[in-house]
Amino acid sequence: MLDIKEISVVRPRTPRTPLFVTILSQLTSSEASILNHCCNNCKIKMSRGGWLHSEYISLNSIQLFEITEITDIHRLDRELDHLRALELIEGGFNMSSPHAHISIKTLGIQLYLRCQGFLGTPEEFFQVELEGENSERTRIDPCEERTTILSEG
Repeated sequence: MLDIKEISVVRPRTPRTPLFVTILSQLTSSEASILNHCCNNCKIKMSRGGWLHSEYISLNSIQLFEITEITDIHRLDRELDHLRALELIEGGFNMSSPHAHISIKTLGIQLYLRCQGFLGTPEEFFQVELEGENSERTRIDPCEERTTILSEG
């Protein structure tokens, strides 16, 4: 019987098997199409604390049929459930209508960014807007236990 130390020695994590490759290997082509469409059409924002997130996008079943080339509403629901289980999106179908409300989570944003071949920061790629009325945001330095106000512009 192998213990955790032996497993890490037998199968070390190398640069050839990064986190994103593992996630990509779990996606179907229709899930990738949904993620791609949402990242191209959702507004990406940054909270005052410096965290990325997207606004919700509303897609009806016909739009999802066109994006994924899937015409089975139950399969589409499973695809959205799987994306949610992988922590790439929030939301899904509304039980009282054929509309899906989807928001891309930070991991989904990062995955999309790397799939575009971009190695910079998400802020640079998406040219994100800061939330709030002024352009200051707060960054907490975990090493120094102090807060810095960053002024944009």
